Amino acid sequence: MVGLMIVGWAVAALAGALAFWFRRRVRLATVESDTLHHQLAASEAISRSLVEATDEAILTIREDGIVGSANHAATRLLGMAASAVVGKRAADLADRFPLLADLPVGLTDADTVVHHPSARRAVSVTTRATGDEDDPVIAVFARDISERKILEEQLAHQATHDDLTGLANRASLVGELDRAAARAERSGQGLGLLFIDLDRFKAVNDTLGHRVGDVVLQRVAERLLQATRDTDLVARNGGDEFVVLAEEAGDVTVVARLAERIQDALSVPVALEDDVIPVSASIGVAWLEPGDPHTLDQLRDADVAMYHAKSSGPGQIRVFDDDMRLAVEQRFDLERELRRAVGVGALDACIQPVLDLRTGQIVGGELLCRWTTEDGREVPPEAFIEVAEDSTLVIEIGRWMLDRAGSVLGDWAQDRTQGLSDLHLSVNLSGRHVDHPGVVEDVTCLWDRWGIEPSKLIVEITETSLLKDLDEAARTLEELRQAGVTICVDDFGVGYASLRYLRELPVGLVKIDRSIVSGFGRIDSDTVIVTMLSRLADVLDIQIVAEGIETEEQRERLTEIGCHFAQGYLFAKGMPVEAFPLWLARWRRRHTHPSAWKAVVPG
Repeated sequence: MVGLMIVGWAVAALAGALAFWFRRRVRLATVESDTLHHQLAASEAISRSLVEATDEAILTIREDGIVGSANHAATRLLGMAASAVVGKRAADLADRFPLLADLPVGLTDADTVVHHPSARRAVSVTTRATGDEDDPVIAVFARDISERKILEEQLAHQATHDDLTGLANRASLVGELDRAAARAERSGQGLGLLFIDLDRFKAVNDTLGHRVGDVVLQRVAERLLQATRDTDLVARNGGDEFVVLAEEAGDVTVVARLAERIQDALSVPVALEDDVIPVSASIGVAWLEPGDPHTLDQLRDADVAMYHAKSSGPGQIRVFDDDMRLAVEQRFDLERELRRAVGVGALDACIQPVLDLRTGQIVGGELLCRWTTEDGREVPPEAFIEVAEDSTLVIEIGRWMLDRAGSVLGDWAQDRTQGLSDLHLSVNLSGRHVDHPGVVEDVTCLWDRWGIEPSKLIVEITETSLLKDLDEAARTLEELRQAGVTICVDDFGVGYASLRYLRELPVGLVKIDRSIVSGFGRIDSDTVIVTMLSRLADVLDIQIVAEGIETEEQRERLTEIGCHFAQGYLFAKGMPVEAFPLWLARWRRRHTHPSAWKAVVPG
């Protein structure tokens, strides 16, 4: 009996313990469930906040095509209230968001558009299937990339268009040439190409400044667009050069008439607030037959024709022909021969003496470059220097001439018995060489290499040479002047920036071009130039050299107006460097005073 009671008490105790444990677990489970519920609610609230806060538009589309949700960025992108989006059929929103008409799944950063009421927006869209089997949805993520697209379009435009004029640039022109050639082959119609170069434009920049020059270029671009057809491509090739590509023009005569129309449009002066700028252009015309793939050759041909036009005077038009092609081939052959000659050191130099008109004494000479080909043909300097100017060869020739001048002056410095050590020697440098960053080192390295005095060297800069940046050239030439070199402006009077050169460059000498000297005393304008320059020389503290003196009358008249130095055939032609000391000794014996004048022929 007792045993049964004990068992009953144990069962009751166990039941009570189990009941207590169960009630405790229920209370704990209830607490945990409430906590989990609160955590889930908080997590959902955070998620909703994040979805609303993001700049990315997010929509969910249910299986039945109804928009289940749309965040603030989505309604803002569509330009609609949330009530007009959520609960509506997605397809009904296709007028704003065309992609919703037939929404594909699995897109990643697909570019499309949204038609916002204020403007069309470029968007990048990603779509994903989400939800569960019982409630599948499609999530749509859309980013507004309108600003990026605008920037990309601006960069693409800048890559293919000229900033100043808005015309197509050279890169765009070259690409379009190939495409136009392909179209011409399909249509059976040729292509016309016009190469346009403004006449005397450098003078506008040099005298009126680049701001005015830019305005002129913009006006020229406008006139070109007005004078050409809508189907023609007008491009700025660079600087003051423009190109017109005329498709389906018929034949070359039609293109030539287009060139005349452009000439007429450009011939009207450009009116500015304070000035009127005369404008004209030299135009070269080339024609490409259907099926001819050599589009860049056509561009070159038009360029060659333009140079032929420019050589005939301002405002001329020339059509490329076989004679020009032959000239191009000959020029190419000459450049190839010249490059080989420079490479193997086959150039030569001669000296033309420079005389002091006041004392009759020889004060130095000009070192002149000469070239004889392998077959014994002497090439005129004006021919091969022009070829060299169009390439880096002119810099290599300039370095060779500087080194040759250094060696000559070094030899003269060692031989004081013949009076050579007091003489100076001048060397011509091209504008391209002056613009080169290594030109100062090219000159100053001669001091140590040849042991010469800097004051014995004169660097001549051709007045018509194209100094790309006059301010930078002035700094470079000032460095040379500070190093002891005398700067001389050569061929003075035949360019358009003469007085500006004298004002802005550290000039010590001015050499009057032979064409001006030959007209002195016969042609009023030449006489005025020489006379005024001789007077200006005293004010600017510069000295004058007259080149091309051939008559006694020229010498006398130039001496009377105060010209300081002279060179020309009246005194001597250019002579081999080795012959100069003997010639100088003979000159000095014959000309002990200024009254005895007679030309001396070297040899």
